[in-house]
Amino acid sequence: MVVLIGLIFVLAVAIAIAVLLVHLLGNPRSIRTSTQQTAPPLPYQPIARLLTSTELHFYRELFAALSPNVCIMAKVRVADLLGVRPGASGFYKAFNQISAKHVDFVLCEADTTKIVAAIELDDSTHQQTRRRKRDDFLNHAFASARVPLIRVPAARQYDRQALATLVQQAIAASHPAMTPTNQPVAVALTGSGAAVPHSGQVGTPSRV
Repeated sequence: MVVLIGLIFVLAVAIAIAVLLVHLLGNPRSIRTSTQQTAPPLPYQPIARLLTSTELHFYRELFAALSPNVCIMAKVRVADLLGVRPGASGFYKAFNQISAKHVDFVLCEADTTKIVAAIELDDSTHQQTRRRKRDDFLNHAFASARVPLIRVPAARQYDRQALATLVQQAIAASHPAMTPTNQPVAVALTGSGAAVPHSGQVGTPSRV
């Protein structure tokens, strides 16, 4: 009799567990941790667009000037483009100097995503003392890593020929096998890796 009661109890427990599992598995939303149930929402909201109107305008002109074997990435972190040399003194300081900075655009080989050049679109804010210090640092960092950094003044309109020439000049020496623009190749740089300032008129000046 005692054995029978024990079997009935075990069977009842097994049935209860089975019913509970069916309920939980049939309603995945009920499987939540206490943290998920009680945590307040975090103070984030979506950003409407990745690029500003000025950046988008330049992106379209740049896209039109490049050939299909080059892709354009936008707002890339500098630490994803440059790395600190192993064993370099002040490793963490050097990394921290680039970890929170980004460049406006990056040109990559379409098939491999190999980095070809970086582009900074300079508006009027780049005349500020703090921005100039930042720009000087980035110029030095990219030159040290021998990665071309092209600076283009923001404009209302761009001369695609001049823009294509500027891009070609910046990367011809470091990537001689590439033809990154749809325009005829102009003058190649004698060296590579240096920041390339605006040379010639590539657009109608903007007040942005």
